[in-house]
Amino acid sequence: MKTNRALVLLGVMLLVACASLAASLDRWFMGWQGNRAKSFSPLKIAIGDGQKIFAGHFYRKADVYFHSGMYPSIFDNNESFKTAHIGEDAGATGSKNQGDEGNFLGQQRDIIDRFSRNFFPSRHTHLDEGGAGGHSHGGAEHHHSPDGQVVELGDGASGEVREILPWLKIAQELDPENPLTYTVAAYWLRSRMNKPREAELLLREGLKAKTITISGVSKTYAMTGWRIGWAIAPEAVVKAMANIQSQETSNPSSVSQAAAIAALDG
Repeated sequence: MKTNRALVLLGVMLLVACASLAASLDRWFMGWQGNRAKSFSPLKIAIGDGQKIFAGHFYRKADVYFHSGMYPSIFDNNESFKTAHIGEDAGATGSKNQGDEGNFLGQQRDIIDRFSRNFFPSRHTHLDEGGAGGHSHGGAEHHHSPDGQVVELGDGASGEVREILPWLKIAQELDPENPLTYTVAAYWLRSRMNKPREAELLLREGLKAKTITISGVSKTYAMTGWRIGWAIAPEAVVKAMANIQSQETSNPSSVSQAAAIAALDG
């Protein structure tokens, strides 16, 4: 009995020691000059560059939801789905699609195939046209389902487009340097959901990950020869710039730095 209790206490002590070591190493890693990570998120660090693969998956997932689940698998003809339709419709990317996007399942082979299509999405629809729950009304836009039936879609279902936004948000978090997801999400927010303010904020967020601002005091504050400048960029870029700068040049004098701060403060 005592032996079991000692083993349990030893296990708890080891667990506490491991947790303490992990916490101390995490703080050290965050301040380490050689840190090349673009994020301090443990998940993103563990995934590494593989997060771009996951980002592409979730971007494609948004297109699946845009079609209410009717989407070709790896075993189907996907010639008409080479380019995600949410990006194509937004004008954010060129189209590589060919063929009839509503007929990738092909003709019904037999009565069993026809019956099975009642148990999964088999009608080609878009969320901004009503989705799978689109309703009929006079003069409505329509598409043909694989069995030849006409599917008329309502035009008042633009709010259903919001179903694609969570997937686009995840794609943005995993790959913030890809401007495509920001552009596509902003288009649907502004054009189909009538939320221009949210679209603008989203684009501004995307610009932060792709923008580097470089300036100095020489021209603006007539301090030519003081050799003081600065850069505003994503954290990973700033760290790389600091590593290079520390090896290439010496630090500016403290007098010049104090004068530059006084100029910026006005």
